[in-house]
This record gives sequence, structure tokens and C-alpha cells, in this order.
Amino acid sequence: MRWAGATAPRCATAASAGGPGCGDGPGPSTCSRGAYREYGSAATIVAVVAVAAVVAVCVAVGRVRAARVRASLVPVTAPTGRPLRVLVVAESFLPAVNGVAGSVCRVVEHVTAAGHDAVIVAPGPGPDSYAGVPVHRVRSVGLPGYRSFRVGLAGPRTMRRLLAAHRPDVVHVASPAVLGAAGLRAARQRGIPTVAVFQTDLAGFARGYGLRGLDHVASWWVRHLHSAAGMTLVRSRPVHAALAAQGVPRLRLWRRGVDSGAFAPAHRCAELRERLAPGGEVLVGTVGRLAAEKRLDLLAALDGLPGIRLVMVGDGPHRARLQRLLPDDQRDEHARGLILAFVVDDLEGELAGAAVRRRGQHHHAADS
Repeated sequence: MRWAGATAPRCATAASAGGPGCGDGPGPSTCSRGAYREYGSAATIVAVVAVAAVVAVCVAVGRVRAARVRASLVPVTAPTGRPLRVLVVAESFLPAVNGVAGSVCRVVEHVTAAGHDAVIVAPGPGPDSYAGVPVHRVRSVGLPGYRSFRVGLAGPRTMRRLLAAHRPDVVHVASPAVLGAAGLRAARQRGIPTVAVFQTDLAGFARGYGLRGLDHVASWWVRHLHSAAGMTLVRSRPVHAALAAQGVPRLRLWRRGVDSGAFAPAHRCAELRERLAPGGEVLVGTVGRLAAEKRLDLLAALDGLPGIRLVMVGDGPHRARLQRLLPDDQRDEHARGLILAFVVDDLEGELAGAAVRRRGQHHHAADS
């Protein structure tokens, strides 16, 4: 800033010494510059101290909450004289076809086969029972951009009522996000042991659907939820390492396997194979949810390979794009190879019927 007009009064200290005052000259006084520097330094110190105080408070609050969570963690003890009561909170369940719903089906099948009692809490609408296990449906909304995926909404009162009605010994939470969060919170408040299963990479899900910026929030939410669980089951060592690096405690490996009874040559159907591969081609297929994070578009590399029939069984938000990317070439008898057969209704119906028959055989064997 340029100074114009009358000069400022002389500094009393300089004037008394006979020298020019701080106000003498064309610029701001030396005293003013010193005062500005001192004021700026003081303001910086105050700001740093304030930020440090806020960080210290946040750390203290986090430690208190973590201590409360640890104090609320109760080990699962088998009751004497009666079966375990297991409440399964499923973030997704039938009629949805996805990994979470499938794993919940297997869990309750094994729980009941072991002689224990199970109850499922899941988003509605849907069937009110599965394999003899009651399913309590809660209100839900469709996920924006993926309306077929239902997000369950249950308030604290609803979850407290369900826990009071069924008095579970343990709460099993499958892939907690929204409904699972309510289940974890209610169980912790009542001192009920909890086991959470990490299945859905929410951060990767957000990135896959173009929700940039929300992946960091999703990572924080996953860490928050699973830190509140008495134990978190993970499917592989890489996932275990990734969650441990994020600070998620109490991780346990829950190894997966192949159901050799369900996936066996005895289930081969000549009629179905004739319909899908009339020329005896090699069938390359996928059964599951058609979603961006599955990277099913990579199967387009099969185009041009002779004697290949590609079959996709399932549905999801990526179906329309896959249909455009992998068109049906059955019109051309001499097509070199790629055929995309979306046989969602027919083939899923046949697979579901086979699953029902398999469960009937399992229960018959258990009874005998």
C-alpha cells in the first residue's frame, strides 16, 4: 500500500532520541510492521493450539467409544439344555440373487441341521420363510440406479422389538451396511454377542458406480461397523490383510469351499445342454448378479473363439450394457463362436427347482 498525504506522528521513542519517527517516511511504520508480525505469529499459535485441542478431543472420544465397545463385547456361551437361538440380520435376501443372500441360505441350513434355532431379519418384500426358518421382513427402498436391490430400513424400536421377541444368544450380521448397522447397535445395547461377515466392498461398490468421493466415506463406515462387532469373518487372507490395515479388529478367516453335492456331474441335464449348445460347443458361463464390479465385460474377449457358447444366468444393473456389448449371434449358423444367452427366467427356475429338491433330499437323509 502506498502512503500519501500527511505523515503519521513520530514515534515517541525515536523522537526522544532525536532520530526520525516511525511515522516519518513513505511507508508504514516499523512499529506497525512489528506489531503485525507479532499478531500474526500469535494468531498462528492460537490456531495450531485449537486444532491440536480438537484432535485430542476426537482421539479421546474415539478411545472412550472403543472402550465401551470392548466392554460390551460378550463371548458366545452355549446354553445348557437347549439349542442356540441365532438371529440372522441379512442386508440382502431372497428373492434377490446375490452372494449375501446365498451365504445366508447356507448359514441357516447349517444352523438348523446342527439342531439350533434361527430367525432371519431381511428387507421386504419377499417370502416369510426359508427352509422352515421364519423370515421377518422390514420396510425397504430401492437403491437409486439399482432399483431391484432393496435397502432395509429398521429403526431402533423395530430392532429392539425383534430382539425382545426372539431373545437370541448371538446375532449374525451378514454384510452390514444399513439394516446390519441397526442390528449391531441394538444387539450391543442389549449385551448380545455379535458376529459380522464382511462380504461387500462398499468402497469398491461406490467407485464402480461412479460415486467418486464416497469411497472414503464407505471405507470409514465399514471400519466403524466392523469395529463394533464381536468378531468379523472374512473370506480370504488378502481381505483379512486389507481390513487389518484399515484398523478393523477381531478378524477371523471364514474359509469358503465348493458344495460337492450341489456342483456334481450327477446334475448334468442333457436337455438343457442341447438347448444351450446344440452343436456340442463348450459352454462358458457365469451364474450370479450382473453388476459392473464383476467385470463380466471381460468375457467379450471370447468373441472369435470357435466352438464357444457363452451363457449368463442372472440379472442386475449391468444387464442392458452386457446385452449391447455381447449380442446374440445365433442367427448366423457359421458364427465363429460367441453366443450370449440370457436365460434368466427358465434356467434360474430350473436351478431353483434343483436346489429345492436337494434340500428335500438333505432333510430326508437327516430324518433317516
